Amino acid sequence: MVYTEEDLKTSSIDEAMSLLENTSYLTDQESQYFPEMVPIRENSRLQRNIVRLEDLVEYSYANGITEAGISLAQICEASKIDQNSVAFSVDEVSVLEDAEMEDTARLLIESGAEVYLAPINENDIAYILAESVIEAMIVSEEEGQEEYGDALFEAFISNDYETLLAEDFITESLSDKFASAGKSIESLKDRLSNTISQGARNSRNLAARKVSSLKTLGNKVRTSLGGGAKKLMGKMNQGVNYLTSELKKPFQNQV
Repeated sequence: MVYTEEDLKTSSIDEAMSLLENTSYLTDQESQYFPEMVPIRENSRLQRNIVRLEDLVEYSYANGITEAGISLAQICEASKIDQNSVAFSVDEVSVLEDAEMEDTARLLIESGAEVYLAPINENDIAYILAESVIEAMIVSEEEGQEEYGDALFEAFISNDYETLLAEDFITESLSDKFASAGKSIESLKDRLSNTISQGARNSRNLAARKVSSLKTLGNKVRTSLGGGAKKLMGKMNQGVNYLTSELKKPFQNQV
């Protein structure tokens, strides 16, 4: 199946403005962020209560708090847990995309806090796309058509969706993955469209999601292919290095 540009067109800004114009607002008091609203997840393996660093930062900003220790104390008191039982998780994408989040995580680690990275969710469309491309690379090499797989990987890295989504292997793979998850083709088109438009507005976020996807998939490839993974891992690492270099460039939000 070929996805045309018309299929992938989106008017997300118009839709957002329409939502804003037709939705009622809460008052400032009603939208206040209380400490008991910060989610805490018990992790039996680590024997820790896990607080997402993103939630801690959001709570601090919302309440004008500049010291993480004060925010954490309020959150723990509200949820009646021992502060010493807390560890932090932070999304790998957040660390890659946001220099301030990376600094915050680093400072917490240097202060002795336990901080754990959370890989990208495997339901993220960037991950699903990456997985389909890596599968295509593996099949292409087995069939003696390595250049075909390499071209798809290059298209994925460079955001060349026109090339990527014109290939039956990729579109059929995406459709199969969505069908197995009980999701429709229309849902797939919507998520692809959102990813493309989001990438146009904020290429940094999309690059971070791709890096996290490739790192997670790299571990799976290494496990499944063993010694035969060396060449493919080399190509994936080159892609990660390129995307990482893009992340190091000054942030420019595109409109």
